[in-house]
Amino acid sequence: MEEIRRKYQAICSAFQKNPDGSWTSITPVEIDVSGVEMSIEVGRTFKLGEKFQDVDMAEWLNDICADMTFGPI
Repeated sequence: MEEIRRKYQAICSAFQKNPDGSWTSITPVEIDVSGVEMSIEVGRTFKLGEKFQDVDMAEWLNDICADMTFGPI
């Protein structure tokens, strides 16, 4: 469980949530979402309902980052 929390915390700390509910990457990050490998560059913004490689990234980030404290691990 702690390993998963650290993994998600690392992912969440690579993004900032914007006032409009979208998420923007603030550091480059490589992630695996349901078996889909993704490389996300700095400055990429994800809006709710927008698909990136067939994944609603804003919704996914909302789900995994809901209870995370943002910032360095």
